[in-house]
Amino acid sequence: MGSVCIYRDPAYPFYHVTRCLHQSHAARKHTHKELAVSLVTGGASLFRFGEQEHRIHQGQLVMIAPGFVHQCCPETVAEWSFSMVFVDPGWLETVGLNDPGHPCFIVRDLEPAVYTALQGQYQTLCVPGDAKEEALLYIIDQALSDPEPRPLALKAEAAADEEALQRVCDHIREHLAETTPLETLSRLAGLDKYRLIRSFTRRFNTTPHAWQLMLRMAEARQRLDAGAPITDTALAVGFYDQSHFTRLFKASFGMTPGQYAQQLKSR
Repeated sequence: MGSVCIYRDPAYPFYHVTRCLHQSHAARKHTHKELAVSLVTGGASLFRFGEQEHRIHQGQLVMIAPGFVHQCCPETVAEWSFSMVFVDPGWLETVGLNDPGHPCFIVRDLEPAVYTALQGQYQTLCVPGDAKEEALLYIIDQALSDPEPRPLALKAEAAADEEALQRVCDHIREHLAETTPLETLSRLAGLDKYRLIRSFTRRFNTTPHAWQLMLRMAEARQRLDAGAPITDTALAVGFYDQSHFTRLFKASFGMTPGQYAQQLKSR
């Protein structure tokens, strides 16, 4: 049976760490508001972004930029394990690491000595003490040190419709708890419904409605982080069916909202 642990330090609210041992499911497509950097400590998984796919495995460091929809499918549940740090983009800006030129995905093969050093830095983030910012900067620097990063690029058509897609994204974010009809999104974009779905899917690897659900889950997690009650959180992000909210949350983060909240209380 797998386990997921969350580590936080109230003195450093701009990051948290999730440690997964033997993940028991393939996470559905999802996205993060934060920069995510994962040290793969066991097994292998297929990382999917749109039509592109990479096999990631033990001994690698993986960076995923905020906002990119992706999916990980472990090859063997009994072996798949990782430590992942989520870093607030606001903090990245304060230290000059919010460069939009960075690829949305980087995977780096690690030398044994670097892998061991990174294990120590992740441990630093998970125990009481200082040097948290130093550990974060070291981890991010190691992810960006790959001389040949493997970025996942946008397709030409999606790039051409970027401004239209941005209007749709802005509307969805501003009306996160509401369901906007496709016809309305089409008018906002100035694109016919088919072109909108095609470009949106090629840009975000999912449909507008599915993307909105992912944002709702990310917002829900953020509210739970801040101590909001589960029922209030579900309502705030547009879920009036508690069981539906619970199912989606667990599919996205590997634990129910109740289990997640309990993890927060125990740290």
